[in-house]
Amino acid sequence: MFACINQDRLQFIKTQQPRLQITMLNGIEDALSTNDDCVDLNQLGQHIILPSSYLGGPRDMYQRYLDGMAIAQHFKKIDIFLTMTANPNWPEIQRELLPGQTVADCPDLVSQVFNLTSSSSSNK
Repeated sequence: MFACINQDRLQFIKTQQPRLQITMLNGIEDALSTNDDCVDLNQLGQHIILPSSYLGGPRDMYQRYLDGMAIAQHFKKIDIFLTMTANPNWPEIQRELLPGQTVADCPDLVSQVFNLTSSSSSNK
């Protein structure tokens, strides 16, 4: 279900590129900002620029970073800026999977283990 919704959102973004008024310069800048000296601009294909409203895209992540920095600047004395990630290969996750299951089959399990791990880390 998520994949269908995500595909619809991407298709909408693709068809609305001219209306979003994203210039080609942004696409070229994005391609060159990969820090890859071997970028062949002839092999880049058609660029679809994901707006910051597309959750998980690079512009969304950058916007979230800027929001976090703005909050830190507002409160002035931030002692720690903590970011946490989950690893699907954690033993706690792997031992709960049934035979033949993958982590992609159980996003609820990954979420629950992450929440328990992050809450136990924050209580220390």
